[in-house]
Amino acid sequence: MPHSFSVRLKLFSVVLLIAGMVSAVLAYSLKQSNNVKRKPARGFTLITKETATPTRAPESGAVAPGYRLTTRYQKSDGTWKQVKVYYNEDGKPFREDISFGIPGKGVFQVDQIQGTMNFISPMPPKEQSSFVEITDERKNANFLRDDVVQGYAAHVLRFPDEEGGFVDVYRAPELNGLPIKRVTVSDDGYAVDEAVEIKLGDPDDKVFENLPNWFVRYERFEEKIQAMEDSGKPDTAKAMRQELERQRAKRTVNK
Repeated sequence: MPHSFSVRLKLFSVVLLIAGMVSAVLAYSLKQSNNVKRKPARGFTLITKETATPTRAPESGAVAPGYRLTTRYQKSDGTWKQVKVYYNEDGKPFREDISFGIPGKGVFQVDQIQGTMNFISPMPPKEQSSFVEITDERKNANFLRDDVVQGYAAHVLRFPDEEGGFVDVYRAPELNGLPIKRVTVSDDGYAVDEAVEIKLGDPDDKVFENLPNWFVRYERFEEKIQAMEDSGKPDTAKAMRQELERQRAKRTVNK
């Protein structure tokens, strides 16, 4: 694999791994929190662009890194759909990833090649997903500073890794606390994923038509469970295993 291309994929994977683990922890912490304050969730469409820059000169004949556009369609009841399109340096798309979340059913990543869906995490019913927790990120141990992205206030949280790199996540309170910018830094280079367009209001229902209902695989969720075990969080891992059993049982009953 060309050097610069592998660096770009490595940087992307770091962002996805951390985002996935943070989401998993958040999902289970919300289940166990009964006295938190919440507010109605907001609907919006968010488009971000991610570019990666290697710190080392590319090898001879290596393909220059392109970029990625991610469109997040978020409804105020918690339903969402996300489309990631990868482009080469000439601006031509070469890959598309689709994921979605349905309240009460879960979060899924679509494998268009295999014709299956990967179960990523559970999702609460609309009675809960239509509200978001009111949190003070300044009290978070990872809080770094306040900032502004595309006119929206953002709390910046820094997540360091074991190799000396880090990921800065910019969460926007006005957009349900969703990250609207990420900066990933490592020895190999850095990647920036930043909002380029934000449209408030629920997206058109047509966006959510014809979502697939294919065979569901659970390997991704099992990997998260193992990651929790490896990171010394056995209680979270246990809760996730119980959720996995419920999800499998539910799919069996609905067949």
